[in-house]
Amino acid sequence: MTQTNALRVAAAERGCIRVFTLELPPSDVTSLQDPKGDAPSTGAAVAHLLGLDWLDEDFIEIFDIDDLETLGLAGYLVQGNGVSKDDIAPDVSRLSALTGPVLIVYSGAFGDEPAVLKPARALEYVGLYQEERSKVAFTPLPSKAAKEMISPPVPNSSNPHLTLLWALLALPVLAILLGILVFGVLK
Repeated sequence: MTQTNALRVAAAERGCIRVFTLELPPSDVTSLQDPKGDAPSTGAAVAHLLGLDWLDEDFIEIFDIDDLETLGLAGYLVQGNGVSKDDIAPDVSRLSALTGPVLIVYSGAFGDEPAVLKPARALEYVGLYQEERSKVAFTPLPSKAAKEMISPPVPNSSNPHLTLLWALLALPVLAILLGILVFGVLK
C-alpha cells in the first residue's frame, strides 16, 4: 500500500494499525501521554497532529520503543496486536532500527468515519499494518439432535369454544337436577 493510501482512512475501517514516530521534546511527549490542567486530551492533541478534529483516545498508544526492551516494535506488533509475521517481515529491520517515542493509531480511533491524515512535521509515518484475521471454520455439529428435523408442534385437538358451549348447556341441566334433589330431600 502506498503512503498516500495508508494515510486515507476508509469508512468503517477495521483491523488497521498505523505507526508513526514522534519527533517531539520529551516534555511534549509526556503531556501527550498524560495531559494536565487546560492541556487538550490525548485524543484531541493527536488528532491535531494528524490534521483531524477528533480521535477516540481509547484507540491510541504513545510510548517509548525502549520500554519494549527485547520484544521490540516488530515483536509488539506481532505478539501484542496480532499483525501477521508475513505482513511485517519486509519492515522488521527498519522497525528494529527505530528509537524514541512512537504513536500507534488503531482503526477504532476514527469512529467508523472516513478521514485523510495530514501528519504534522513532528510525526514521521512508519507504516500501515493489518491485524491478522482469525480463520473461521464451519464444522457440522456432532450431536444427533443437530442433524434431525424438528417436527412442528401438534395442534391441540380440543376447541376451547366448543368446551365453553358444552359447559353453558350443562349448567342449566345440573341446576335442574340439583333442584330436584333438594326438593326431594326437603319433602
